Amino acid sequence: MDKKSKIENWGIKELKEGERLIRKLKNFFAGIGLAFTTAIFVLGFSILILWFFYFLRQLIENRIDSNVTFSLSLTKKLESPAPAAGLPPGQSAAMESPVSVSSTPQPDDGLIYAGYTDLFSGVGGLSQSETTMYRDDVATAMMFPPSLEWSEKSEGATAPDFSSACIGGSCLSAKGTVLTLNGSPLKLPIAGDVRNITADTVGNGWAIGVVIKEGNKYAGYAYRFDGKNFTPIFQNGKAFDSQYEGQWGFGGTADDFLAVYGAYQGKGYRVRGNSVQDISDLFDVRVMKGGIRPGIIRAGSGIHTAWYLFNKEKNNRAVFIKLFQNGTADIAGEADILGTAPVSFSYLVVIKSYEVGLRKIGVDSFPFLLSVYVEKAGSPQNWNVTDNGFKIPSGPVSVTSINLNNYANTEVPYLIGLTSKDFSAGNADISFETRNTDNGKWEAVSLGASHWFSDPHGAALEWRMRVKPGNNPEFTPYLGSLLVEYKVKRL
Repeated sequence: MDKKSKIENWGIKELKEGERLIRKLKNFFAGIGLAFTTAIFVLGFSILILWFFYFLRQLIENRIDSNVTFSLSLTKKLESPAPAAGLPPGQSAAMESPVSVSSTPQPDDGLIYAGYTDLFSGVGGLSQSETTMYRDDVATAMMFPPSLEWSEKSEGATAPDFSSACIGGSCLSAKGTVLTLNGSPLKLPIAGDVRNITADTVGNGWAIGVVIKEGNKYAGYAYRFDGKNFTPIFQNGKAFDSQYEGQWGFGGTADDFLAVYGAYQGKGYRVRGNSVQDISDLFDVRVMKGGIRPGIIRAGSGIHTAWYLFNKEKNNRAVFIKLFQNGTADIAGEADILGTAPVSFSYLVVIKSYEVGLRKIGVDSFPFLLSVYVEKAGSPQNWNVTDNGFKIPSGPVSVTSINLNNYANTEVPYLIGLTSKDFSAGNADISFETRNTDNGKWEAVSLGASHWFSDPHGAALEWRMRVKPGNNPEFTPYLGSLLVEYKVKRL
C-alpha cells in the first residue's frame, strides 16, 4: 500500500473512530439528560408532596385550634337542658365575695377557641388542696355526702321472690323468653330474636320489658299490660338500640315510674302519664357495675319524691343508688348510698319503703325508712335503713380547678362561659368565679354568661364554685359536669 492510500485509510479509520466517539458522547449526554430530567421531576414532585402535607398540617392545626376540647371522661351522656344564664330561679343566690369586675370588652379577632369538660369521674381537673366539697365517685358528681342510718333487724331472713309480679290474685311471670299470666303463656306484642323478658308491677298494672337481638345490636321494647292488652310505652314500643345486652326493670306508680335498662352502659326513662323523659345519663358504667337486673322503689310524693335503684340479680354486684329531686318536679341528681353501709354486702335489695314524716324539717314525706334484704358472706339478713338526706357542712365548701389552659405561649383574655346540663343549687347559695392568673383575683361570673378578664394578658384559666349550705338536709347542691369554654391569643 502506497503512502497516499495509507493516509486516506488512516483518515477513514480516524473518522470512524470519531463517529463512534460522537455517538458515545451523544448517548452519554442523552443519559445525563434523562437522569437530569428524572431528577428534576422527582424533585418537583417531592416539593409538591411536601407543600401538600404542609398545607394539610396547617389546615388540621387551624381546625384543632378552633375546636379543641379537653375532657376528663368519655362516658356520661347529658340529655337534660342547660340553664341559659345564671343559676336556676329560686334555687340559689350569689355569695358575697371580694372579686374583681370584668374589663371593657375588646375585639376578639385572632383569638382561638378552647374548651374543657370536667365530668368529675376523677380529680385530674381539680385542685385537691382547694376543693373541700364531697365528690361521689360512683355518681361522678360534686354534692354533699349522703346521710343514712343502718340498723340490723334479724338474721335468718328469707330472700324475696322476684320470679312473679302479682296484683291481687293475678301473677305475671317472665322466665327466659316466656311470659305467663297465672301459668298461661301470653303472646308477646313483638316478634323476633327475643333474648329476655322482664315483668314488674307499676301501681295497679304491669310493665313488660322485652330485649330483642336485631343485627349486631340489642333493641329494648317496653309495654304496659292491664291483664288483657299490651300498650306501647314508647313509640312503636321501641325505646333504644344498644350494643350491650341487658335487662329491663320498672318501678313506681301507674302515672309516674322509672324504666331502666341494666346493661354495661345503662339507659333510663321516667314515664309520667304519656310523657317519657330520657334520663340515661344517670345510668353510666359506674352505676351499672357491668350490668344488673334493675329493681326500683319509689318513696315520697310530689316534689318530695326519691327513687332507689338496686340489683335484683345475685351476681356479687350490689347496687344501691338514690335518685333525688331536690324539691323540684324532676330528678336533679343521684348519689351512691351503698357506700354508707357499715359493712360490705354481696347482695342488697329493697323490699319496701315507709314515710317517717314530720321529722326535722316539717314535711310529710321525708325522711324515708327502707326495709332491705342483704347477704353478707353468705348470711341473709334484714336491715332498716333510714334515709336522712345529706350531711350539711358546718361552713362554706368549694370546688376549685387547676389551670386548664393547655396552650403554650398564649394569653387568656376571654371566657366564653361556664355551662352545665346537670346542675342543681339544692337550697344553697352558690357563686361561680374564674381567673386567668395563678393566685390572682377571682372574678365573678354567672353560668352561661361570657366574661372579659380585667387583665387580658393572663396565661391561666381556672374556675371556682363556692357553696354556702342551706339548712334543709333533704336537698344538696349537685354538679355533675361543667363545660369551660374560653379563647386564647397566641403570643
